[in-house]
Amino acid sequence: MRRGLRGLAMAGLLIGLLVSGSPANAVAPAVAVATGRHTYTGTIDGADFRVETPRRWNGTLVLFSHGNWPVGFPPPGGIWLSNRPPDRSRTEAWLLDNGYALAASNFKGVTGFAMKDALQDQIALLDWFEANIGRPRRTVATGHSNGAAISALLAAGAARRRGSPR
Repeated sequence: MRRGLRGLAMAGLLIGLLVSGSPANAVAPAVAVATGRHTYTGTIDGADFRVETPRRWNGTLVLFSHGNWPVGFPPPGGIWLSNRPPDRSRTEAWLLDNGYALAASNFKGVTGFAMKDALQDQIALLDWFEANIGRPRRTVATGHSNGAAISALLAAGAARRRGSPR
């Protein structure tokens, strides 16, 4: 069975690479785990991202923006989806168990003061989410440190991004 799942995952990855036209924008196929959740990872225009969806989505997307990682100091591994230390996985699990979808990107370059890149990368991730998962009824922008400022700017620009209400 594992061999079959591995083959299916590889086929999905190859199809994703072919459809995207570029390995830089490849998206790993969703992987269903025993909980019915799905994980999507990939790169959009140079920014790595991660999206987690619950078995039953309540229509709310939580978009997390990480803080400023100073140049010369390696950021922690992975892509954080929440800001609840010390064990973010418990917060992520609670949100997913309660129907929230989670998304975040490691902005281009990851380190340094990256406001412009962060805004562009988070908006590109929102666009990806809508095209591949669905349009959220509501999006909660959250973050820590500089990520909180990014979240506020995302919220302020939401009306301009959407245009007139649909």
